Amino acid sequence: MVLVNRQHVSANVGSVRADDAAGASEAVRHLIQSGRRVIGLLSGPPTSRSGQERAQGYAAALREAGLALDPTLSVNCPPTSKAGGKWR
Repeated sequence: MVLVNRQHVSANVGSVRADDAAGASEAVRHLIQSGRRVIGLLSGPPTSRSGQERAQGYAAALREAGLALDPTLSVNCPPTSKAGGKWR
């Protein structure tokens, strides 16, 4: 068995995962290099491991660029286009 985007403690179960923290950092760095200074994050449900890792990468890239982390620009929401569309 191979799990996608999930970890399992059993040695008999493999997994394939994205590096969410690195991906978020790379995206934020790209936006900063493009001249953006106000960058928000829709991170998914607060219990989502992927969302937590994206939030870590987001915060790390902002710190690296010397930009303040504004908590009002980071929103937890369900992973749907409808939920993400509420934040404007």
